[in-house]
Amino acid sequence: MANVAAGTLWNLPNYAGQLFTPSKIKTPFLDMITMAGTVNSPEFAMSSSYDMESAAQPAITETGSLTAPSAVSYVRANEKNVAQIFQRQIALSYAKMSDAGRLARVEVSTSGVAYDEFGNNPVNDELAFQIQTNMDQLKMDLEYSLLNGAYALSTASSVAYKTRGLITGSTTNTVAAGTVDITSTIMDSLFKEMADNGAFDQEGRFIVACNAWNMQMLGKAYEFVPTDRFIGGSAINSIVTQFGQFDIVYVPRVPITTIAVINMSKVGVMFQPVTGKPVNEDKVIVEPLAKTGAGELWQLYTQIGVDYGSSYFHGTVTGTTSS
Repeated sequence: MANVAAGTLWNLPNYAGQLFTPSKIKTPFLDMITMAGTVNSPEFAMSSSYDMESAAQPAITETGSLTAPSAVSYVRANEKNVAQIFQRQIALSYAKMSDAGRLARVEVSTSGVAYDEFGNNPVNDELAFQIQTNMDQLKMDLEYSLLNGAYALSTASSVAYKTRGLITGSTTNTVAAGTVDITSTIMDSLFKEMADNGAFDQEGRFIVACNAWNMQMLGKAYEFVPTDRFIGGSAINSIVTQFGQFDIVYVPRVPITTIAVINMSKVGVMFQPVTGKPVNEDKVIVEPLAKTGAGELWQLYTQIGVDYGSSYFHGTVTGTTSS
């Protein structure tokens, strides 16, 4: 069903029956983030990294030791990201807000819609419902952006800041599956690459985040089903490797051909507050806008970006099958 802009008596009908949405409103990745910080500028630093030289055995003679060797200074590099704007508006007419008892039903004889008071409307407060539903949508958009956001640095008021998503930014440790079902061998290749690049030198809680298809494929790749006459199948919810144990987490907004290995201890949400504006528990400003007539105008507003530390801390498998 198509959504509308400003809600009126005629484009936002009421219906009886159980209220639900088939949309995936849960945000498991966002809910797992335990670190949060504040910034006073859209651009913020995530980490400062430097590279060591390859380990080697020196060959310094006694005579040579009388002269100091050539100096080596280790150069640092900065990984940065930005906080971006998330904003939504709610608009309802007074007429719409006062019609909770006016229920729509299909009029079979005319193939149209009739209105009566038969049944119970599960939404008695239209404004509260629309604010909460818009909040759910904002959180869905936020989780998508924290994972898949395409980075953009604003250069003018007409150019939007866009946060770089963790998956987008995970370019150091990545393995191409080659359009095949995920296997333990492919996952081992990623784990080895992450180990070689120091990802597991960082303590933390690692997860394997994937969509429904790859969650099923991971189950097949790692399942071991003992002989049983009464129970079939398996439910693989973690992988044990030489580098530790990894919980498998269903995250619908991970791209369908991608699997992400994420160190959740290195992931935080960076919030850019607006001076003098209170926020709710989700760090979102919820406020009424100026009235222009017989209706309510509200907005949701926040400025948030993701701090995932460094691309060295995480890894991805890309190019798996999708069905």
